Amino acid sequence: KNNRWLKMVQTFSVSVEFDVAVEECFQLTFGSAAFEESCHMNRGNIRVTVTDWLASQPGEEQRVCFYTMVDSGKAGLGEVTCMETQKFFKGEYKLVSTIVPDNPGLGNVFGIDSTWTLKATTPSSCVLSISGTAECKKTVWGVTGMVENTLATKAKEQYQKWCDFALDYISKNKKATQPLRTIQHVINDGGTRLKRRIQTNISRVVSGTENILELMQQSQSQNQNTIFEKEKIGHEMIDIGDPMPFQYNPKTEQRISDRSGKKLFSIICVCLCLVLLFTYALLRNNE
Repeated sequence: KNNRWLKMVQTFSVSVEFDVAVEECFQLTFGSAAFEESCHMNRGNIRVTVTDWLASQPGEEQRVCFYTMVDSGKAGLGEVTCMETQKFFKGEYKLVSTIVPDNPGLGNVFGIDSTWTLKATTPSSCVLSISGTAECKKTVWGVTGMVENTLATKAKEQYQKWCDFALDYISKNKKATQPLRTIQHVINDGGTRLKRRIQTNISRVVSGTENILELMQQSQSQNQNTIFEKEKIGHEMIDIGDPMPFQYNPKTEQRISDRSGKKLFSIICVCLCLVLLFTYALLRNNE
């Protein structure tokens, strides 16, 4: 006696993976009424109207979609006007949908319930899982099961078309820039290029410093040779009895040489400071 009151419903499921971050995927699809309208028209539905999201309860938002499905297949349903109520739960990428007929003559003869769950698989990809049930509200012996099978098949086809349309839409409208990366990603991926640039700048500084030191050594060597030549010339002038011999002071020449060395050392310090400032600015820019 109780078995005849048991309701047998048909289940269906569809899943699809998107090559985009979960936040952006949700905004492009569920966050846009224009996307939902375009998707319905792409599936062959007519007279489509989609409302905006409105707060229904704390932590929930709701919108309503009105559209007419045109069925010219073997089922012979013709045009069926539907009202779909969608609920979005804040804090998670989850949506619950309920579809009922909106034809005054049909009444509440069937219902299609589905749950849409969007989960991130990687920082730049996500997967959408759709699971639902199709139920015939009117119990007719020998017909209810066939109607529910037809409803479940049609619902799965419609949701598969939704997924195909969403794949194409997201590939054309997703951001061209790379998704936001964590500090670890920056260290692993971009850190190598930054290190190379810093190493190149340091190598240039070291090379330049070595060149300056070499110039300093050459300058000191030339100064020593000059001092030796001047000493030699001075002694020769004194030996030949020149009435005004050349008075050469080695200490004066040494002080001049020391001043030149200090100037070169100052130049090296300024170059090193400039390189350190450039490296610091480069690090701040990459952060």
